[in-house]
Amino acid sequence: MTAATGKEALDKIYSNTFDLIILDYNIPIIDGEKLLETLEKENKEVATIVISGLVEKIMDKVEQSKLVRKVIAKPFNISDFRLQVHSVLTETD
Repeated sequence: MTAATGKEALDKIYSNTFDLIILDYNIPIIDGEKLLETLEKENKEVATIVISGLVEKIMDKVEQSKLVRKVIAKPFNISDFRLQVHSVLTETD
């Protein structure tokens, strides 16, 4: 399932169950930082992979989130990305 904006993503998250969210940090209306904050305040427990072209600038912010399992810099190799997704989906708490 995809969402073009942070607001649309939140609407879908509230009405569905997900094992993993892949979040582009720079999305319109509600950005990745605000979306993560909202999910944490609502106690939504869903593993999240954040992708961004500005990883160096956002690391301090996303590392504080208990939801973020990986941060991946754009552009990325799709094979490596698939391995990262698999890693998150199969990790145990």
